[in-house]
Amino acid sequence: MERVDFLPSMSPGTYGTAVHIAFGAEVKTLGIPGLGDIERSFSLSDADPRYGLLGTVRTDVILRNIQGDIIAIYDVKTGDARMRPARANALREATGATSNTPVFELNIVRGPSRKYRRVKFNRTIHFARTHAMVNARRV
Repeated sequence: MERVDFLPSMSPGTYGTAVHIAFGAEVKTLGIPGLGDIERSFSLSDADPRYGLLGTVRTDVILRNIQGDIIAIYDVKTGDARMRPARANALREATGATSNTPVFELNIVRGPSRKYRRVKFNRTIHFARTHAMVNARRV
């Protein structure tokens, strides 16, 4: 963000796009092993969708281990934008990452932060716990 000037004529979206382009270019020039899939679109229904295709999710950067497994996903946020749990889960799901794969939000003001581990909701366990709590209150 320090390299991209916000001009009064820019909308927040235009500025965010400029920051993402500069970030992607910078990451590419670093040549860090394992960093890839920069600004790549992913889809559950298409193995290699066109960039920005409707219904896809786009990663800012993915980090892979030597075997090619995704070990971290990075998402740049500018301004007041924040990553929601659904976004972190959509990134994991579309990329084929495991539910434990860390997703990091990168923000110049708030700093980097790990986002939302995916927790599968088990209705049977939830019902059993709720039922037990209700019965315990009756006693």
